[in-house]
Amino acid sequence: MQADGQPQAFRVGPVKQPSTDLRPYQRNLVGLLRLVVARGTGRQAEMGVFAAGKTGTSQNHRDAWFVGFTEPLVAGVWVGNDDEKPMNAVTGGELPARIWRNFMMAAMTTENKAEQDPTIVSSTATGEARSCNFAACASSDCTYQPYRGSRKLCEK
Repeated sequence: MQADGQPQAFRVGPVKQPSTDLRPYQRNLVGLLRLVVARGTGRQAEMGVFAAGKTGTSQNHRDAWFVGFTEPLVAGVWVGNDDEKPMNAVTGGELPARIWRNFMMAAMTTENKAEQDPTIVSSTATGEARSCNFAACASSDCTYQPYRGSRKLCEK
């Protein structure tokens, strides 16, 4: 904590900003991550729509994860035992990928409902508010967080 009570920010990684532009490789990298879902270890994450991701399993099956993305959303799932005991041969392409798929399908269904129901909180890819769920607002200063920028007040 800083003297003013605010949490102190810390840096992870090098102080120098990366100087390599990865944009020329973006199509190939995303293509590889799509193949993980389409034909690789992450087939359990397949949803029938654009999806890409990466599976992972630690030694002795103590941890397993799937991190993936669709057009509107990025999410990661980790499963493991917090006492460092191995799981029963669980890998990232199995249970974590299925949990990820189920979560993403529900999230995408909610996004589709938000487009049809103006009382559901949602935002567009550009970060502009579509609407706010005023029934869920605890006070008169109902706010939302756009994709870019600071929190904004909902307009009633």
